[in-house]
Amino acid sequence: MRIGLWLVCFVFSFFFCGAAMPAPTTTTLSFGLSLSDRIDTIWKGEQLATHGCYGLTITDKDDTLLPFLRSCAKEGKTAVVTLRSQNDETFPSLEKLHALANQFDQAQGDVYVNLYPYTPSLAKNRLVYQANWAQAAAIFRQEAPSVQLIWSLPAEDVQYAFSFAPKESDYDLLGVSCHGTPKEVSLQLPFALQFLSLQSQKPLAVFSLGISHYETGTHCYTIEEAAKALQTVYASCRAIPSLRLLLYDNTDQTVALPPGVTASNYAISSDETLRRSYKQALQTH
Repeated sequence: MRIGLWLVCFVFSFFFCGAAMPAPTTTTLSFGLSLSDRIDTIWKGEQLATHGCYGLTITDKDDTLLPFLRSCAKEGKTAVVTLRSQNDETFPSLEKLHALANQFDQAQGDVYVNLYPYTPSLAKNRLVYQANWAQAAAIFRQEAPSVQLIWSLPAEDVQYAFSFAPKESDYDLLGVSCHGTPKEVSLQLPFALQFLSLQSQKPLAVFSLGISHYETGTHCYTIEEAAKALQTVYASCRAIPSLRLLLYDNTDQTVALPPGVTASNYAISSDETLRRSYKQALQTH
């Protein structure tokens, strides 16, 4: 993780100068949930809290896109769709990109497309990745002009990953994802948002946030810590004036794991303490 001197300065200013975060503003920040591929969970998310947006991650081979877009439009929710490569190593063919863009062009309501986020495997070569991303963005601009495009990167490697950013004219929002233990997320996400807000004038989006409260590797439950982290992380996010979207990844990745595989449970809907803390975090907005 390449934080170094940036992190030292950030922590010092946050705790001693009170200058790490801009003053809160009245800019609208839309809260939401990232769902699995089961699109029938939107109504369950609304039982947890009232949300303005819902997220879904798909590849070019998934058939859940149009039902998800229709469901969001019907419920009056903003759709945030993350498009990933099928093998996470190559971009889809031009034919598949055109087909995807045509599906998005059928969408009603507000739609954001988080287009092929940075990953080390997909971005082995910086210039090739940027050229492929720009080509995909151009197709969406032409064939699905009503959608807003997001380019995103992981919070834990924000400084290095940002060097792979496409031209700012190719995207509308700058996105970030962050998953980890309560301690990791509480440090990494505020730092990443502050770093990005200083590097770019683009609006920001947290398209996937996950705070672990159970890990299979350690068999350790950290529910109380996760509940506190929800409050502090959401408070720090509200203090970023340019932040537009904040979606929580309400998934349990520990279900049906093969032997020897470690994973984390980020689902807040599985515990009353977490549900209560999440509701409070949204209500204090």
